[in-house]
Amino acid sequence: MKKLTFLLKGWLVSLAALFVLTATAAPSFGQVISPQVRSLRGLKGICVSVDKMPPALAAAGISEKAVRADIEGRLKHAGIAVVPAEAFTGDRNLGKLAFHVAVMPAAALLAYFVNVDLYQNMELCRGEAPVETEGATWQKTNGGLVGTAMADLVRAAMTERADSFISDYAEANAPEPPAKSPE
Repeated sequence: MKKLTFLLKGWLVSLAALFVLTATAAPSFGQVISPQVRSLRGLKGICVSVDKMPPALAAAGISEKAVRADIEGRLKHAGIAVVPAEAFTGDRNLGKLAFHVAVMPAAALLAYFVNVDLYQNMELCRGEAPVETEGATWQKTNGGLVGTAMADLVRAAMTERADSFISDYAEANAPEPPAKSPE
Protein backbone atom coordinates (compact mmCIF):
# COMPACT_ATOMS: atom_id res chain seq x y z
CA MET A 1 0.00 0.00 0.00
CA LYS A 2 2.84 2.41 0.88
CA LYS A 3 4.51 1.68 -2.44
CA LEU A 4 1.28 2.43 -4.34
CA THR A 5 0.83 5.71 -2.44
CA PHE A 6 4.45 6.62 -3.18
CA LEU A 7 3.97 5.85 -6.89
CA LEU A 8 0.75 7.90 -7.07
CA LYS A 9 2.42 10.87 -5.36
CA GLY A 10 5.36 10.59 -7.76
CA TRP A 11 3.00 10.44 -10.72
CA LEU A 12 1.09 13.51 -9.52
CA VAL A 13 4.33 15.46 -8.94
CA SER A 14 5.54 14.51 -12.43
CA LEU A 15 2.24 15.54 -13.97
CA ALA A 16 2.31 18.88 -12.12
CA ALA A 17 5.91 19.50 -13.22
CA LEU A 18 5.01 18.71 -16.83
CA PHE A 19 2.07 21.12 -16.64
CA VAL A 20 4.26 23.90 -15.22
CA LEU A 21 6.98 23.34 -17.82
CA THR A 22 4.46 23.30 -20.66
CA ALA A 23 2.65 26.40 -19.43
CA THR A 24 5.81 28.43 -18.88
CA ALA A 25 7.78 27.22 -21.89
CA ALA A 26 5.03 27.43 -24.51
CA PRO A 27 5.36 31.16 -25.22
CA SER A 28 9.09 30.82 -25.86
CA PHE A 29 8.42 28.11 -28.44
CA GLY A 30 6.23 30.35 -30.59
CA GLN A 31 2.84 29.91 -28.99
CA VAL A 32 0.06 31.24 -31.18
CA ILE A 33 -1.34 34.56 -29.95
CA SER A 34 -5.06 34.39 -29.19
CA PRO A 35 -7.49 36.23 -31.48
CA GLN A 36 -8.42 38.47 -28.53
CA VAL A 37 -4.80 39.61 -28.16
CA ARG A 38 -4.19 39.69 -31.93
CA SER A 39 -7.10 42.12 -32.28
CA LEU A 40 -4.95 44.72 -30.48
CA ARG A 41 -2.25 44.68 -33.18
CA GLY A 42 -1.80 48.00 -34.92
CA LEU A 43 -4.08 50.11 -32.72
CA LYS A 44 -2.83 53.71 -32.87
CA GLY A 45 -4.58 54.99 -29.76
CA ILE A 46 -7.02 54.23 -26.98
CA CYS A 47 -9.74 56.32 -25.39
CA VAL A 48 -10.76 55.39 -21.86
CA SER A 49 -14.34 55.21 -20.66
CA VAL A 50 -15.22 54.64 -17.00
CA ASP A 51 -18.83 54.14 -15.95
CA LYS A 52 -20.31 56.13 -13.09
CA MET A 53 -19.11 54.69 -9.80
CA PRO A 54 -21.70 52.87 -7.69
CA PRO A 55 -22.74 54.83 -4.56
CA ALA A 56 -20.75 52.55 -2.22
CA LEU A 57 -17.52 53.36 -4.09
CA ALA A 58 -18.34 57.04 -4.51
CA ALA A 59 -18.92 57.24 -0.73
CA ALA A 60 -15.42 55.79 -0.26
CA GLY A 61 -14.01 58.63 -2.38
CA ILE A 62 -13.47 56.65 -5.59
CA SER A 63 -14.52 58.68 -8.63
CA GLU A 64 -14.70 57.94 -12.34
CA LYS A 65 -12.39 60.89 -12.99
CA ALA A 66 -9.68 59.57 -10.64
CA VAL A 67 -9.91 56.02 -12.02
CA ARG A 68 -9.78 57.33 -15.62
CA ALA A 69 -6.70 59.43 -14.75
CA ASP A 70 -5.00 56.36 -13.21
CA ILE A 71 -5.71 54.23 -16.26
CA GLU A 72 -4.75 56.90 -18.79
CA GLY A 73 -1.50 57.46 -16.88
CA ARG A 74 -0.70 53.74 -17.02
CA LEU A 75 -1.41 53.62 -20.76
CA LYS A 76 0.76 56.67 -21.45
CA HIS A 77 3.57 55.30 -19.29
CA ALA A 78 3.46 52.11 -21.40
CA GLY A 79 3.76 54.19 -24.59
CA ILE A 80 0.15 53.75 -25.68
CA ALA A 81 -1.41 56.89 -27.13
CA VAL A 82 -4.50 58.10 -25.26
CA VAL A 83 -7.08 59.91 -27.37
CA PRO A 84 -10.30 61.76 -26.50
CA ALA A 85 -13.56 59.82 -26.81
CA GLU A 86 -14.68 61.96 -29.77
CA ALA A 87 -11.74 60.64 -31.81
CA PHE A 88 -12.96 57.04 -31.48
CA THR A 89 -16.11 57.45 -33.59
CA GLY A 90 -15.65 55.58 -36.85
CA ASP A 91 -11.85 55.31 -36.71
CA ARG A 92 -10.74 51.68 -37.12
CA ASN A 93 -7.23 52.46 -35.86
CA LEU A 94 -8.48 53.40 -32.39
CA GLY A 95 -10.05 51.48 -29.54
CA LYS A 96 -12.23 52.37 -26.58
CA LEU A 97 -11.26 50.73 -23.29
CA ALA A 98 -14.50 50.67 -21.26
CA PHE A 99 -14.50 49.98 -17.51
CA HIS A 100 -17.70 48.81 -15.83
CA VAL A 101 -17.95 48.08 -12.12
CA ALA A 102 -20.86 46.68 -10.17
CA VAL A 103 -20.94 46.60 -6.38
CA MET A 104 -23.36 44.98 -3.99
CA PRO A 105 -22.93 46.11 -0.39
CA ALA A 106 -23.96 43.64 2.28
CA ALA A 107 -23.41 44.50 5.94
CA ALA A 108 -19.69 45.34 6.24
CA LEU A 109 -18.80 43.72 2.92
CA LEU A 110 -18.72 44.73 -0.75
CA ALA A 111 -19.17 42.13 -3.45
CA TYR A 112 -17.76 43.59 -6.65
CA PHE A 113 -17.45 42.72 -10.31
CA VAL A 114 -15.13 44.57 -12.71
CA ASN A 115 -15.58 44.13 -16.45
CA VAL A 116 -13.27 45.74 -19.00
CA ASP A 117 -13.96 45.64 -22.73
CA LEU A 118 -12.01 47.03 -25.63
CA TYR A 119 -14.38 48.19 -28.35
CA GLN A 120 -13.25 48.67 -31.92
CA ASN A 121 -14.99 49.98 -35.00
CA MET A 122 -15.41 47.20 -37.52
CA GLU A 123 -17.19 46.15 -40.64
CA LEU A 124 -19.29 43.01 -40.82
CA CYS A 125 -19.18 41.58 -44.31
CA ARG A 126 -22.42 39.66 -44.58
CA GLY A 127 -24.97 39.81 -47.30
CA GLU A 128 -24.91 42.44 -50.01
CA ALA A 129 -23.81 45.50 -48.05
CA PRO A 130 -21.18 45.61 -45.27
CA VAL A 131 -22.41 46.81 -41.89
CA GLU A 132 -20.33 49.35 -39.93
CA THR A 133 -20.53 48.63 -36.21
CA GLU A 134 -18.67 48.73 -32.93
CA GLY A 135 -17.83 45.53 -31.11
CA ALA A 136 -15.85 44.26 -28.16
CA THR A 137 -12.74 42.39 -29.30
CA TRP A 138 -10.95 42.07 -25.95
CA GLN A 139 -12.39 41.50 -22.47
CA LYS A 140 -11.18 40.81 -18.95
CA THR A 141 -13.23 40.45 -15.80
CA ASN A 142 -12.65 39.88 -12.13
CA GLY A 143 -14.57 40.11 -8.93
CA GLY A 144 -14.32 39.56 -5.26
CA LEU A 145 -15.51 40.29 -1.78
CA VAL A 146 -13.88 42.97 0.36
CA GLY A 147 -14.65 44.81 3.55
CA THR A 148 -16.32 48.20 3.05
CA ALA A 149 -13.26 49.85 4.61
CA MET A 150 -11.16 48.30 1.82
CA ALA A 151 -13.01 49.77 -1.17
CA ASP A 152 -9.65 50.83 -2.63
CA LEU A 153 -9.14 47.16 -3.49
CA VAL A 154 -11.92 47.54 -6.06
CA ARG A 155 -10.03 50.44 -7.60
CA ALA A 156 -6.89 48.28 -7.57
CA ALA A 157 -8.82 45.54 -9.38
CA MET A 158 -9.67 48.05 -12.11
CA THR A 159 -6.05 49.09 -12.54
CA GLU A 160 -5.03 45.40 -12.60
CA ARG A 161 -7.35 44.95 -15.59
CA ALA A 162 -5.69 47.98 -17.23
CA ASP A 163 -2.29 46.38 -16.64
CA SER A 164 -3.58 43.17 -18.22
CA PHE A 165 -4.64 45.17 -21.29
CA ILE A 166 -1.22 46.86 -21.46
CA SER A 167 0.50 43.47 -21.30
CA ASP A 168 -1.68 42.04 -24.07
CA TYR A 169 -1.24 45.19 -26.18
CA ALA A 170 2.55 44.92 -25.81
CA GLU A 171 2.42 41.24 -26.81
CA ALA A 172 0.29 42.00 -29.88
CA ASN A 173 2.50 44.89 -30.98
CA ALA A 174 5.91 43.42 -30.23
CA PRO A 175 8.26 43.59 -33.19
CA GLU A 176 8.46 40.31 -35.01
CA PRO A 177 11.85 38.63 -34.95
CA PRO A 178 13.73 38.79 -38.24
CA ALA A 179 13.17 35.80 -40.48
CA LYS A 180 16.06 33.37 -40.60
CA SER A 181 17.79 33.29 -43.92
CA PRO A 182 18.25 29.86 -45.49
CA GLU A 183 21.78 28.58 -45.05
